[in-house]
Amino acid sequence: MTVGHIGNLFEKTKQALQRRLAPFVRRDLEAILEDTDIDLVQQLAVSLLTAEAESEQTLLSQCFEHLRGFLFEYTDTFIREMKMFALSSLDREAYDRFVKYISVDAPVDATPLPLSALVPRADQPHFSTQKPAERLAQHRGNASAASSSSSS
Repeated sequence: MTVGHIGNLFEKTKQALQRRLAPFVRRDLEAILEDTDIDLVQQLAVSLLTAEAESEQTLLSQCFEHLRGFLFEYTDTFIREMKMFALSSLDREAYDRFVKYISVDAPVDATPLPLSALVPRADQPHFSTQKPAERLAQHRGNASAASSSSSS
């Protein structure tokens, strides 16, 4: 495999990510800016989110620096949401169905989150309709039932 071939593969992957991000970015920008004429900001955001950088922190800092003039207090949330969507393997509709937002004022449960509560088991469908929080509650219910029956 030649360096040119690797560069072509990278460019195709980058273009695919940009096509995947564009509708998600557009929808969120329209909601934040309360405007549908956001082509320039959308293009800027997608370009920044798929740019090459020395590190993830550098990339996120560049995104924040360039977008805060448009998004103001929503910049952090926008960048975090775009990052989470980009890292997921879901399309926009699936992501919207499965993402769970919590209030920053919500009390934090300090109980460690067991991976088994979030990862579907072999007997569950790949895309469970049960939200991670519901699986966690079910897991905790089973764990407390098991500990109360073993302690009696």
